Amino acid sequence: MVKYYLADQLGTFRSAASEDDMNQSLALMCVLLLAADERTEFAASDGATALGDHLIRLCHEQAAERYRWKGSKAFGFNVSEKGLHQLVRFLLVSIVHASLEASMAAQFCNANLPQLLFDEFVVSTENFIAAGDMGPNQDTDSVNATPTTPLSEVSLRILALEGLRNLCYAVK
Repeated sequence: MVKYYLADQLGTFRSAASEDDMNQSLALMCVLLLAADERTEFAASDGATALGDHLIRLCHEQAAERYRWKGSKAFGFNVSEKGLHQLVRFLLVSIVHASLEASMAAQFCNANLPQLLFDEFVVSTENFIAAGDMGPNQDTDSVNATPTTPLSEVSLRILALEGLRNLCYAVK
């Protein structure tokens, strides 16, 4: 049986050379962060800063793009649209799980991550679609004939809200 360690995955995440490396390490971190003892070690390794910085870099890069969330070069290698969506989802889940640890939740709050989560994934309705760009799995609202929110955006919104909930409890 193979045993994975959070510290190893954090190192792989920080030094990732491809979208596959980054997504695989993040996927494993999502699961490993559920263990309280692993979260303590992760916090000591400054894991919260790594997660928060990566999400902030992605959001800043995408804010400057004409067609947002279609790909990324923020980490020195190309990330495809599908890989980017997966990366953001894994980052959000990792942040949700890491924020169960009060010290990491405080770090996220100090980095203004709650505001970023709210602005980018809760308020915004254009995260994954350009204005007027309708994908094959997207329908229109019959009342005002505007595109409805795509499923991937809905799931990211839910993850962001879950993260915000955890961060709000930490700030009490």
